[in-house]
Amino acid sequence: MRIDSFKITPEQPVSRGSHPDRLTALLVRLHTLALRLYPAAFRTTFADEMTDVFAMTIRHANSLAALCMIVLRELAGLPIAVWQVRRQAFAQLPPTLQRLRHIQTAVRIVAALLGIFLLSTLQAVFSPAYNLYALAVPFAVALLLATVSLLISVLWGRVGGILTFLSGVAIGCCMTLYIYIMGVEQLGLVMVVFIGLLWALPFLIFGSLFYQLSYRTHQTASP
Repeated sequence: MRIDSFKITPEQPVSRGSHPDRLTALLVRLHTLALRLYPAAFRTTFADEMTDVFAMTIRHANSLAALCMIVLRELAGLPIAVWQVRRQAFAQLPPTLQRLRHIQTAVRIVAALLGIFLLSTLQAVFSPAYNLYALAVPFAVALLLATVSLLISVLWGRVGGILTFLSGVAIGCCMTLYIYIMGVEQLGLVMVVFIGLLWALPFLIFGSLFYQLSYRTHQTASP
């Protein structure tokens, strides 16, 4: 795969050291972090060369305006470049792994939307204007931890999946205990446990999905 499109040719090269070393080091560091958006195999092959080209280019920029133009060009071209590389890498995957990646993407999108919705709801619940019962605090905290774990799963499926599953168990226990203390005589023990399970179920499902998909994807991708 050629990387000519990622190189930037300086228009007016000047002597080395036109810009402070700290600024140059910072930009190179940010560029290195941005390279993490590319697939691992691509980074292994091209990351060092791309970093060297970028560092040489910004060191030869003859003014702050030229330096800003270089950074803006990199930022403007980064999304398209990453998408093209990832699309090519995805096309080379086995069909089974492609299907797993499609399922992972769908689960991540749903989990992210659910996590954002729950965070907006919990923001109102934990606000001073909301009269939260003291007995409901453990449940609200468990729900917050489960929401954060759900969002972690979007980035790190296996670890986030385990945290989400365990948080779901905590939610079920807290809700069951809360309802049991508040009114077990009216509902009955079986119904109380059933309600707790209903609250825990979405997080148990998402936690299992994230863990299993991450594990199967890793196993399929391994030679």
